[in-house]
Amino acid sequence: MCACNSGFTYNGVDCNNACGVGSQQIMVNGVCYSVVGHAGTCQVTEQCNYGFGQCISGVCGCAPGYTYSGTFCTNGIATTVTPNTNCASTQISINNACYNTAQLGQPCAFSAQCIGTPNLVCSNGICSVSCQSNQILITNVCYNLVNPGQTCSFSQQCLGGTTCINNVCGTVTITTVAACSNGQVQFNGRCSSSIGNGCIDYPCISDRCSGVFPACRYVQPQNSYFCCQTLAATSPGPVVATTQMPAANMPTCR
Repeated sequence: MCACNSGFTYNGVDCNNACGVGSQQIMVNGVCYSVVGHAGTCQVTEQCNYGFGQCISGVCGCAPGYTYSGTFCTNGIATTVTPNTNCASTQISINNACYNTAQLGQPCAFSAQCIGTPNLVCSNGICSVSCQSNQILITNVCYNLVNPGQTCSFSQQCLGGTTCINNVCGTVTITTVAACSNGQVQFNGRCSSSIGNGCIDYPCISDRCSGVFPACRYVQPQNSYFCCQTLAATSPGPVVATTQMPAANMPTCR
């Protein structure tokens, strides 16, 4: 059987505040009391207008074991509501009264009504996601804040001015290369000059060749290996493509 919440009466259509429409009062045992917020002066618990509030020694506070979150009283763990056979399947029993369950963004009176999305609380009469102090809200989901070097999903999680790169909080390194002079080309972050036969003065004994200079070739006048445009040999010596040249294959001067 459905019933009106404490302080309201049924007029044949819906539940009305017995102290008057729009009144900031609530009726308890035939007496109208002003509705008050946390830390307000009270005479009865029903005056405390927030989730799980309680009138203690004339002041609206929280029951033992609960603390005020800024919008309601919480014990830090999920609230377990005992099923009430008098409530409909879409309702829950809170303080012996039936309340409709609510989804994210829907009206509520208690956090226990909010279902369907993790970390929901009833804030300002609306079911909203509430993250802990070490978390951040991203698209209605709470994600942990993480230090540099730790796993991440979004850059907003990263502390210390870092960015989420390949799912790890790190620093983006930007290398700026000055404009190259005439006759030079920009290659692998530095300016290199042409040494003829489609090659540039970029040694490839320890570095790999790539891009428009993919081949590591022996260049006879310089007696060493440099990055070149093609694999076709125009001078004596072995040809190696995009790999490090072993020192044993270097030509010996006689």
